[in-house]
Amino acid sequence: MSQRDSNLNRARTLHKNGRLDDAMTIYRDMLVQKPHDPDAHHLLGVALFQRGDLPRAEQEIRLALAYRKDDPNYFNNLANVLVASDQLEKALDTFASALDLNPKHIESLSGAGRLLFTLGRLEEAEDLFRKIVTIEPHHYEALNNLGVILARTDRPSEALTVFRTAAQDPNATAEVFSNLARALEMLNELAEARQMVVRSLAKNSGLISARLVHCHLLRREGKLSEARVAYESLLQATIPPPEKVDAMYGYGLTLDQLSEPQAAFYAFTEANKLASGTPEFKQRDGRRYLDSVKACRDWFTRDFIRARSLPSDDQSVVPVFFVGFPRSGTTLMEQILAAHPDVVTTAERSPLQHVRQHLTRRFGSKRPFPDFLDELSAAHLQEARDLFWQDAARLVDLATHAVLVDKLPLNIVDLGLANLLFSDAKVVVALRDPRDVCLSCFMQNFGASDAMANFLDIKTTDTAYARVMGLWVHYKKVLTLPFLEYRYEDLVEDFRHTTKRIVDFIGLGWSEDIERYREQAANRFISTPSYRDVTSQLYTRASGRWQRYEKALEGKLPESTGLIADLGYEP
Repeated sequence: MSQRDSNLNRARTLHKNGRLDDAMTIYRDMLVQKPHDPDAHHLLGVALFQRGDLPRAEQEIRLALAYRKDDPNYFNNLANVLVASDQLEKALDTFASALDLNPKHIESLSGAGRLLFTLGRLEEAEDLFRKIVTIEPHHYEALNNLGVILARTDRPSEALTVFRTAAQDPNATAEVFSNLARALEMLNELAEARQMVVRSLAKNSGLISARLVHCHLLRREGKLSEARVAYESLLQATIPPPEKVDAMYGYGLTLDQLSEPQAAFYAFTEANKLASGTPEFKQRDGRRYLDSVKACRDWFTRDFIRARSLPSDDQSVVPVFFVGFPRSGTTLMEQILAAHPDVVTTAERSPLQHVRQHLTRRFGSKRPFPDFLDELSAAHLQEARDLFWQDAARLVDLATHAVLVDKLPLNIVDLGLANLLFSDAKVVVALRDPRDVCLSCFMQNFGASDAMANFLDIKTTDTAYARVMGLWVHYKKVLTLPFLEYRYEDLVEDFRHTTKRIVDFIGLGWSEDIERYREQAANRFISTPSYRDVTSQLYTRASGRWQRYEKALEGKLPESTGLIADLGYEP
């Protein structure tokens, strides 16, 4: 063994044992003897990184790469330095360079996956963690991260399977059991979720994620005073931003149920401020969404719709587009309709949205939606309609003569497109007092999107509501599709009459199964924030909730209240 290799091995041993100063001395001595030694530059850079000296760490590893470019470990460690230096896009490129050299380099797959997750690019992160598990089926960190993504993207059943596998590791961490508890809570398996929280906290009594699930369970169990104390204790700790956002929303909901509107509104305000600073929302633009809504109002005219709509479809299944502004009770009505034996619903996996995305990818490179629609021929529209049915068949069982309910609240914006594709479709529109809707949207922990970014401030919530529901007022004048509006307040006051109106409108007879909708809903995963309301007895507490918040809302909802009369409500 050469003297150089002997020195390098000795330094590595010291480095591995945490004796960084001694190891760095040897690395530097080696570089005096051989200034272009890539291993010495690389390992010195790693040691500097561990010391927190990020600029010099980057410099040393880049020197190593100047002399040697065929080692993925060099690129991986440089990427880690860049992540710590908040040079995130450069870090992604550097991880990619490592994977170009070795597509199965676990460390780079894992580092890139974690970074993509942090940036909210969950689909890409999921792909990388799946690659790791394919290479090493018992890579428990990757399994755990994959499960977190599955849970975050409303696939808790899949997440549960992944977390159960990770929990089989004899050295499974408290985080694994905490994540398993969260998936169980999402699936409403509250008793087992409680057991997993206990196991997690037994391993790490201070684990934030486990304490957070504990808080949520107390609230779900109706132990509101205990939940309040637990949330307040948790919020006094140092909490990572995502968990703090979730905790603050949960705390606000608890205070709301305890009839403390002033404190609750403050909690929601703080939660939304925190959410606006997360990487996921920093990439979103609420104004971009509002501009797209305005574009639909300008574009879809009665003459255009009449001239360009396809003739009636020959499908035996009837499509019904069920829409309304978020928090207008659409999830509740969807579960009611889903109890009917002749109804299938999409549970917010909207084929219409899939069609819009497909058309935008294909035709929207130069002109945004809906501007490019005038370029589409009847054949293009027919192709889009066929894609709708293909997607629907993938999502649900399309039995002959069934009614397909494509439910996604903000599809209300895309009813112009729906009219072009399905001139024989029907539209059901959920309405609720605009003041209650705006308040409820402000109170919810929605996922990040351009549309949801507007709900982080009560004033932009007001603007979004006015823009979207103003578009609906316009659509009522120009669409050729038959539509029915119903009010959430009427549903909770007279369930049977209101529901029968809708069932009659979509062309079905009454079924007594509808009366038992809560039993069926209890066995389904519901991805919206409405699970507790949907599976409990109907109550009127949410109607007129805004009145308890009247002081906090004063002067903040001028645009939405301007639509009150148009939507059939009284000031």
